[in-house]
Amino acid sequence: MDWEDADLWDDSSIRLERSARGWHLLLTTLYPPGVVLWIGHPHESGPGHESHFQTRDQWLDSHPGTPPCPFICPDTFLPGACHRHTAGVAASPYLVVEADEALGRKPATGGERAENLRRNLCILRWLHETLAWPLRAIIHTGGKSCHGWFERPRDTALQDLKALAPALGIDASVFIPAHPVRLPSVVHEKTGVKSRLLYLSPGVFR
Repeated sequence: MDWEDADLWDDSSIRLERSARGWHLLLTTLYPPGVVLWIGHPHESGPGHESHFQTRDQWLDSHPGTPPCPFICPDTFLPGACHRHTAGVAASPYLVVEADEALGRKPATGGERAENLRRNLCILRWLHETLAWPLRAIIHTGGKSCHGWFERPRDTALQDLKALAPALGIDASVFIPAHPVRLPSVVHEKTGVKSRLLYLSPGVFR
């Protein structure tokens, strides 16, 4: 069943506005103040990149407008971490699901990108409504897909999704710990379209 933008906004438990502060809403809704979060570009990890690991409130206080960088990890990190990899992860509260190839291939035209996006949202709706995975956020990336932020499922459910992922066109990178995903309120470098929140619900730390 299709999930239109208007339906998503109605289903969202937090009223959303089209503003540059969508990333503030994401962080304050899904994370408590003291957790350490990585925000940056994918290559910004390791010695010399310590500034990309800050607490939630440090990020928000130092950047009241648009986010400083386009990517975040859904995982939280240990104090003093400077590497975006498994050893530095403190907790993995969320699994972010995207389907860049829901068509069965990379979409090449505007029509194919729109259809891929539609199918991507159908997959997220199926996980949420049929399989009862708690859904916490949906972000339209500004490209050909949407990211669904789910409470991390039990290992059995995760393994089931891994087995289905190739057939559904789900990006295998979503199963890699400390994988970067796009923040809302950032212009996509390929399309020029700003990423935005479509759905938001209080997260596991509530």
